[in-house]
Amino acid sequence: MKNLLLLLIFGLMATTSNAQIKYSSLFNSIPINLSNYQVNSDDEIVTIVSNGMIYYTEKDAQGWKSPSSIFPYVKSLGAVNRLGNTIIAPVLKDNGGELYRSTDFGKTWKSILKGENKNHVFVGTQMFTEQKFILYGRKTVSSLLQKTEDGGATWVDIPTPELSSTLGTVNFITEQVGFLIDMSNKYFKTNDGGITWSEFITFPDNTTAFQFSSIDKGIALTGNQELFETSDGGVTWNSRLNYIYNAQIVKGDTLIATSNSQKKFYYTTDRFVTKTEKEFVEFDEVPEILKVINDSTFVGKKHNNFFKTTDRGQNWTSIIDKSTVLFKPSIFTWINDTLGYAFSGDGVYKTTTGGFNWEATGTSSPIGGIVEKLISFGDSDYGIAFHNSGNDLYRTSNGGKSWARISHSIGDNYYNRELTMISASKGWLLSRAGLAQTADSGKTWTSMYDKIPADIKKNYLETIDFLSETHGIIGGEDGWVAITSDGGTTWTSKQIGSKSNDIHLVHYFSEQVIIAVYTSGVFRSEDGGVTWESSTLSASENIYLEPRSKTFLNEKVGAFLTTKSLVYTVDAGKTWSIESAPIFPGSILGLYLNRDGRGVFYSGAFVSFELGELTTSIEEEIPPTKREFQLAQNYPNPFNPTTTISFTLKQFDSVSLSVYSVDGRLVSTLMSNENLSSGSHQVVFDAKSLASGVYFYQLKTSQGILSQKMTLIK
Repeated sequence: MKNLLLLLIFGLMATTSNAQIKYSSLFNSIPINLSNYQVNSDDEIVTIVSNGMIYYTEKDAQGWKSPSSIFPYVKSLGAVNRLGNTIIAPVLKDNGGELYRSTDFGKTWKSILKGENKNHVFVGTQMFTEQKFILYGRKTVSSLLQKTEDGGATWVDIPTPELSSTLGTVNFITEQVGFLIDMSNKYFKTNDGGITWSEFITFPDNTTAFQFSSIDKGIALTGNQELFETSDGGVTWNSRLNYIYNAQIVKGDTLIATSNSQKKFYYTTDRFVTKTEKEFVEFDEVPEILKVINDSTFVGKKHNNFFKTTDRGQNWTSIIDKSTVLFKPSIFTWINDTLGYAFSGDGVYKTTTGGFNWEATGTSSPIGGIVEKLISFGDSDYGIAFHNSGNDLYRTSNGGKSWARISHSIGDNYYNRELTMISASKGWLLSRAGLAQTADSGKTWTSMYDKIPADIKKNYLETIDFLSETHGIIGGEDGWVAITSDGGTTWTSKQIGSKSNDIHLVHYFSEQVIIAVYTSGVFRSEDGGVTWESSTLSASENIYLEPRSKTFLNEKVGAFLTTKSLVYTVDAGKTWSIESAPIFPGSILGLYLNRDGRGVFYSGAFVSFELGELTTSIEEEIPPTKREFQLAQNYPNPFNPTTTISFTLKQFDSVSLSVYSVDGRLVSTLMSNENLSSGSHQVVFDAKSLASGVYFYQLKTSQGILSQKMTLIK
């Protein structure tokens, strides 16, 4: 029986693929690090995070809209600015600064300016109209200050004063009057649009932020959280409030301010000569004011949610749906096509849709300090994990719902290790200078380090993979590998690369086909590791092929993430495709591919991607002897509105049968843990209440999970 496993584009060795992969946010997923955000007058919000992802919500939105990746390979973002529906975003890439512009409030973007070299850094912008704005930043040995009056089509340089340090920020009150601040907190002022500058020394000491509503009236906030105001253009300043975290000018003499330490919101119509205040008893943090809509309506941010007040801060309501799941994972484990767990500091989260939706399990996470390589499942129920600091071992017997700390016999030399479980009881643990085996789910361990040949042990061991209880491979530094075909009793070592080819990932596609990924390419063997061929993958000098997260779907399909790219194969490593990916530095976790060509990973926020729509289908014969149950294609297909789903069991089993939409939402439960005898079974699915489209049905037994795709046409 042939199963359609994945739709993917074929890449060529040493080249990137021609088609651009579509990256987007997971449904109802909020980015963890909200830093650049803009709020429109009709309560729309857009935020850009440092992995190049756009997130936006519209009026009365329930969660975030599906965003897109606007600038892959982003190292950092500058200060984002907006006026009306136009947003200007300066970004920093490996080859220097680049300026992007959106005219539809963040939904589509266009590059309007690139730096001349990697030392040209774009820091921020100041907008006067949607066509007229200035850009400031740094060149190799000087400051960068430019102006455009046609939306970025042409630019002219603005002179800058002689600074004692690097340019920090620029703030114009009008097109003619503005301030320039360097990194040593020296202030300069211009009254002629930047033609001339003079040092401005009357700001309060240690001023960290300021705002002017006119040439005369402004406020300043200092590093010790003291708020000052001026009504004579900054010649004199009056201290008004202490312990202030955030302040804004509403209009004229109307100001607002917040204090986290005092948990208070302040409002004044006379520049804080008098004031009203609201104490936030129910909040652990007062919302930071982001946008003044009018003199009574403000939008603020608290943690990673947005709040709105229409009564001058007396009452606040959440703009975003409160049911949205928000957590920052530190480790993922995938058990099968759809079932996975994520662990964070506040608990364990579960997905039954391949990572496209998550729900809290209600259990605490005792293993928050482990890394992704230190957790492994032998089947859908039994898994073990090591804590990254210390030497604690945890074990689960219910699919990750709960974990128990257990005693064990392993030594203390297993830092920087990799764990792989072959079955519920048998597994291997690798460190840079150690190798141990367990046959009882981690309770006892036997050191196998002395079995490894001495030549590979001259340097650090890096990675391990086992195809079965007998066939395994270890990758090490300087291009060394060691292979066993008798369960680790004997090993054969071989140096397949040079001293610069440290092996970062090894994987069996079959007993004969093995790959070993090094910094700039892949070694591949078709004879069980006797001979190897090397192919260089780096299509760009900026791609560094050290896998940070990996997934292998079957005997042909696999992928891994580097610090910048998604690298994947659909033909057991003969050819590879390299695609730029929105990566947040230092946070790459949980890469997984589903059989429908969709994938998911975490990089500062949950990111999904689609490969299936690009080109060619891959079919693979799955030997019946390897499957204890079968799920047939529904008939008829396409259908309207009923269809029959058939499946076969080889033994008595507990069965669940569910239907999901393409976005991973559960739309129907046909069976739930029903005990069925061996043999053939049929279930009629009635979709009269559903809209036309593609759906997936999933069969879950104790032996695993199978899924198929079906099409409803009304």
